[in-house]
Amino acid sequence: MTVGRTRTAGALVLSGLTVIATMAPAVAAPYDQARERAAALGAAAQRLSTAQERVTTDLRASNRQLARVQDQLKEARTTGRETRSEIVSALLDDAATGSNELALDLFSGSEDLDIELVSEKDTDMVATQRRAARAVERLEEREQELQMQLRRLDVTRDRQQPKVAAAQQRADQAAQLVEQIREERASRAAERAEQQEAAQAATGASAVVSYALAQVGDPYVWGAAGPDSFDCSGFTMAAWAQAGVSLPHNSGAQMGSGTPVSTDSLVPGDLVFYYSPVSHVGIYVGNGQIVHAGNPSIGVTTAPLHQMPLVGAVRPG
Repeated sequence: MTVGRTRTAGALVLSGLTVIATMAPAVAAPYDQARERAAALGAAAQRLSTAQERVTTDLRASNRQLARVQDQLKEARTTGRETRSEIVSALLDDAATGSNELALDLFSGSEDLDIELVSEKDTDMVATQRRAARAVERLEEREQELQMQLRRLDVTRDRQQPKVAAAQQRADQAAQLVEQIREERASRAAERAEQQEAAQAATGASAVVSYALAQVGDPYVWGAAGPDSFDCSGFTMAAWAQAGVSLPHNSGAQMGSGTPVSTDSLVPGDLVFYYSPVSHVGIYVGNGQIVHAGNPSIGVTTAPLHQMPLVGAVRPG
């Protein structure tokens, strides 16, 4: 493989990753619209639910009022009956003694006594009976009003219930859509971040490979790290410095300075290590080739990946 082909391939890879990294879908507007729609539907459902709660509260209150009125009505009827019984007893006593103190129509066609004339001793009983009769009349009217009110509230509640359920269903569906869009946005953002990270890594690796290939022909000098001569770890250290990555000047230490990768998954820029224990390192440049500072007799040169016993690889950065 020639240096020119390697550089062209690296540039094409980098160009493709850069294009992908800049493809940001325009999802903000649909998300905002869905969120606004969900908020509106949620507010509408809440209003209907609140109205339904008010109806339910009114039903409970009206039922309590009706129960109180019915208790009061029962008490007023009891008082009226008891007082009427006392008046009848008094009239019968007067009739038995031949008294002319009372003159009345005992039965007027209703449960209430129609008193025309009473003696002083019976005035309070008659007044009590009449008050009870008036109380019964008022309470019966109130009972009817409350029963009508309860029927209206029941009808209102029954009509509102399906509307509340439908509105809540629409609000829930809108909220689910918002959550779905949010998750999709998050997924796309994560994907773009990965793409950007890959593009940045490709940019760094491209600089590393370009630098390394540009040094082909430089001499090998033990302990040297450039700019005009290198040993193997000094060469990889100087190359990765082009991507802003600092590596130790030792091949064994460099093997612990990156993410281990399978030798079947190498990409240009990865460091490849040879011999056991590790005593040599090179840079993978693609197409089964490496560039390395070999030895004093060959200097910096390219070579097949498996020309030496390959024991591992890492990806710095």
